[in-house]
Amino acid sequence: MRRSATSIRPSKSTRHGQGTPRAGAAAIEFAIVLPLLVMVLAATIDFSRFAYTSISVSNAARAGAGYGIFHPLDEFTRDRWIDRVAEAAADELVGWGAYDTTKLVVTADFLSSGGDKRAVVTVSYPFKTQVNWGFFPSTMTIQQKTVLPMIR
Repeated sequence: MRRSATSIRPSKSTRHGQGTPRAGAAAIEFAIVLPLLVMVLAATIDFSRFAYTSISVSNAARAGAGYGIFHPLDEFTRDRWIDRVAEAAADELVGWGAYDTTKLVVTADFLSSGGDKRAVVTVSYPFKTQVNWGFFPSTMTIQQKTVLPMIR
């Protein structure tokens, strides 16, 4: 026995021929969710910028300390050594592009206990969020300290 094919069409409940009532509900839901999505996006961007800057400052401190442990140091060359360590740290940030090296603060020194010498490099850089969150400080200083044993 063969049945005849019939097409099933959804019923349209229209009011004055303007479309389905559900279309207005979707617009209201979108209007409610959109600000939340924008806020999540802004928070993601700020957190990503913070993580990027923090990693870059850490790399700069490591680069400065890396330069310092391989280059000889004595009381006569101390000032030159400190300047070169600061240059090595600043050079690490120059490649990243978005940094103003005039805001970079590099402190280099060495510790000596017994016959063991260690290079100590501290790098600081200011960070400002794109959005003022209210519960989170909008400006802060990211600081990283690296201590490595001197090789030579």
